[in-house]
Amino acid sequence: MPHPTLEDRYFDRMASSLGEKERILDWVLRGHAVDVGAGGGEFTAALAALPDVHATAIDQAPESLERLRRNTAFASEYGVAGEGTAPFTDEPADTVVFNAILHEVYSYSPDRYAAVDRALQQAARTLRPSGRIIIRDGVMPDDPAAAARFTAPDDEFVADYLARTPHPELELTRDGAWWSGTRHAVSEALLTLTWGAASLPREARERYELLEADGYAAVLAGHGFRVIHTEVVTQPGYVEALQEYSIESADAAGDWEAWFPPTNGLWVFERP
Repeated sequence: MPHPTLEDRYFDRMASSLGEKERILDWVLRGHAVDVGAGGGEFTAALAALPDVHATAIDQAPESLERLRRNTAFASEYGVAGEGTAPFTDEPADTVVFNAILHEVYSYSPDRYAAVDRALQQAARTLRPSGRIIIRDGVMPDDPAAAARFTAPDDEFVADYLARTPHPELELTRDGAWWSGTRHAVSEALLTLTWGAASLPREARERYELLEADGYAAVLAGHGFRVIHTEVVTQPGYVEALQEYSIESADAAGDWEAWFPPTNGLWVFERP
């Protein structure tokens, strides 16, 4: 699936959410940090501002590379993310950061999880032996196949989302006033709808949640890494944005109760 053109509002939203991303900075090692999928480079600038850290921004999108060229203060260096499993940079890295980019690798690659695995291989080959991989991205809710449902203030907006998503596992069905599906499908829909109608043509094409909280640890173990930190959060901004929605999930007995999904996770890995 071709990657859509990145518009200014995409970069504006990425830049405006730096505050929540700053929790990554506590885990960055001194030395060379590589920001994979850097976009306009705002987070790369935060990496480069850390003591004893110099940063490289890596991206493939022409729009991102043009912004990096114009905004040279954002990063000490920038480069194009290559294909395959070669290192991202010639200089070995102490930290490689995947900041909300692995779900895009999945969403716009024909081989989905295999493409994510190649990106992780590239990170492993970029790092020095004692280096770290940091991932911040979507996380599936616990028991993702459990039943969930929601009501929406604009059902046509939900229907538009469903017409656009290319991911059949995210199917929802209409049951009276409720949109019903799995916890995974419901949480994907809700988090996508918060982006608003103008962003729906792009955001509906992406699947944000690739794995449950312990899933990345299992994948990275295959590349010789162990997890040293896992953090799953529900950001207040999403709760506020969805306050007009009623959201429920079924418990083990099949009874419906109020529910709200996690919005993202943070994982930190190092070689033993």
